[in-house]
Amino acid sequence: MAPLIDGVFTVDDEAMFRLLALLADTENIRMEPSAMAGMAGPLRIVTAESRLPRLDFPMKMAEATHLVWGTGGRMVPDEEMNASYARGKG
Repeated sequence: MAPLIDGVFTVDDEAMFRLLALLADTENIRMEPSAMAGMAGPLRIVTAESRLPRLDFPMKMAEATHLVWGTGGRMVPDEEMNASYARGKG
């Protein structure tokens, strides 16, 4: 698997809730908190300065398209979604 995987990461609950609120505020997209785990990956890449030169990051970024497979949101009751959003803002 080593040739196929460059890294792994975990995301704590509070980070997922913060990302949920950020996505709702910036893109008007509402997803369930667990879907935000994938959003942390690109954020970690751009903040990992020690890795950027090896990845030729600045050159590739101009042509990059980033996709995150997100789930849920439409089936989450409004009350629960609003509570998740409030937790992310707090």
